[in-house]
Amino acid sequence: MVDFTGNPLTKDLTVDISNVTLSVCAGDDVAPELVCENSDELLSNGDFSNVTTPSAFPQPADFADWEEFGDTFDDAFTAKQTLKLFGNFSGVTQTLPVLEGDFLCGYADIITTSQDNIIGLSSFAEIKIEFLDAGGAIVQDVVLAEYDRFTPATVNVWTTFGGCAEAPAGAVSARYAIFFQNSNGEPGSVVVDNATMKRVNSTYFEVNAVGCTANVDITNPVPTDECGVVTFTNSYNGTDDASDNYPQGKTLVTYTAVDEQGNESFCSILVEVGDMTGPVIECPSDINVQLEAGECEEIVFFDVPFSDLCGPIDAEMSQAINEALVNTAL
Repeated sequence: MVDFTGNPLTKDLTVDISNVTLSVCAGDDVAPELVCENSDELLSNGDFSNVTTPSAFPQPADFADWEEFGDTFDDAFTAKQTLKLFGNFSGVTQTLPVLEGDFLCGYADIITTSQDNIIGLSSFAEIKIEFLDAGGAIVQDVVLAEYDRFTPATVNVWTTFGGCAEAPAGAVSARYAIFFQNSNGEPGSVVVDNATMKRVNSTYFEVNAVGCTANVDITNPVPTDECGVVTFTNSYNGTDDASDNYPQGKTLVTYTAVDEQGNESFCSILVEVGDMTGPVIECPSDINVQLEAGECEEIVFFDVPFSDLCGPIDAEMSQAINEALVNTAL
């Protein structure tokens, strides 16, 4: 520093930074950590880090444990290996064994960038599960989530998409698929990371003695995030504690954790409430019949009341039994 005559001026400068706060969360794109203990991960290489054959345009990449079709590329987005899908129809699949009644939940992080944004009405990505029979035919096709130009409203934002489905009768395997479709050949692509598909195992409770429900005390998962969790709720009662009164049968409960940057994480539990008490039959008292001279039989009418704590009872079977008893000739 110099004065008006050109003479240099020197002075020590002290800056107080004790009240300065530096935010490390402004660019946070990492979702909260959220784990439900009663589930098994089924997919392998869900972060697409294992690239057996890197992309060499126009040849696609090969990712270990995944079957690829169309234009699939390994994309070093945000300095980590991810999957990029573009072109008319492209995607990846994994096929895994399942049993009838299995609850499967599939999710993936998806983003479209400003450099290659989805702009066409015909451009979209889907996460789906195809349930297959022993011959490989599709028994049921379940779309878990769809991503298009309207969801989310902004680009360059990682968003978690997915949902859950139950394996139907006849299903012996499930094909988890993530694909991108652009039927008009318009610009656009999606980048995918952190694909998961979990089998959610049920936690069993018996119904109350006075009704077909159970008061269930649940140990809830605890979300963690370096920048803080803003909201944490469950799909059953909308709070952070899923402990509640549950009906007979299976209830899927999905937890959602959101941090201050809007990054979301999901995990699910399956609450099963079972009825272990059989129906009650009220047998009538003994009936004595006095036959007249020359008579060998007489029609006797009577009812056999029945009830069940959680009903309904099989009406056709019960009616058949009742009619057989009512119309018995003595």
